[in-house]
Amino acid sequence: TNRKVHSLRTAFLETGLHPSRLRKVLAFTGQIQADHADLSDHAVVFDAVATNALLRRLASALTFLELCPYLNANRVQTKLLIDAGHVRPVLEGRDEEVGWRCYARDDVDAFLAALHRDAVLVAVPPAGSYPIQDAAKRACCHSREIVDLIVARKLDWVGRLSAASGYDAVLVDVDEVRKHVRGQELGGLTVSAATKVLRLGSRTVNALIAGDVIATAYQRHPVNRAMVQVIPEEALERFRLRYVSLFSLAEELGAHHVKLKKALAQRGVHVALAPDQ
Repeated sequence: TNRKVHSLRTAFLETGLHPSRLRKVLAFTGQIQADHADLSDHAVVFDAVATNALLRRLASALTFLELCPYLNANRVQTKLLIDAGHVRPVLEGRDEEVGWRCYARDDVDAFLAALHRDAVLVAVPPAGSYPIQDAAKRACCHSREIVDLIVARKLDWVGRLSAASGYDAVLVDVDEVRKHVRGQELGGLTVSAATKVLRLGSRTVNALIAGDVIATAYQRHPVNRAMVQVIPEEALERFRLRYVSLFSLAEELGAHHVKLKKALAQRGVHVALAPDQ
């Protein structure tokens, strides 16, 4: 009354799994003997109890093309979910090893349940809320980061469109996402910000940088994640302690810059950085 042994043929009749594909899977998992290639489907036998769960998962598994509509996500988003490990294949391995790459419905259902858990059902997206893919573009982050936040229950609000289903039905608040995905703050000032602090023109500041008078470094912007040129605070302070513009000094002393320049020259104080530099 309880089956203990399967052949490839009986497994096919029970589950609908093609014998040639099942042969590869069972060989990959070590469930059938090494000389199976020389045996017919009737003669290749294996433990029915030990493989029961695997056969059940394979029988209802989804291919990649079936997975996309099942998730209600486009191919790009589906691949991102797979690469991030949110949706994993039944067997990890190359297609030629496992027969075909497929995904268990139970695992996909569990993932969707995790996305929809605690989600507020809405008919229309509230202001500032967007589907995951659109929210990722507006928050300058990856979709998988938003999915991680949802699954880990780190977002205060998650919505779900009543007229949609699956992945594309999930809504998040972009401003809240931005707070979570914001990177480390810049350790200095951007070049444009430094021009205001130094009260110098952008051409002058760029020339000082090109001449290695002001040291810079490249850091990742906390919002848009692009690499930006930054003047570290210590480099900026070092420059300000060593150099001063003639106009700033004239303003500080309450003197006309032409008279000040002449007075300094008479005392042997000349321009440290020539204008052509």
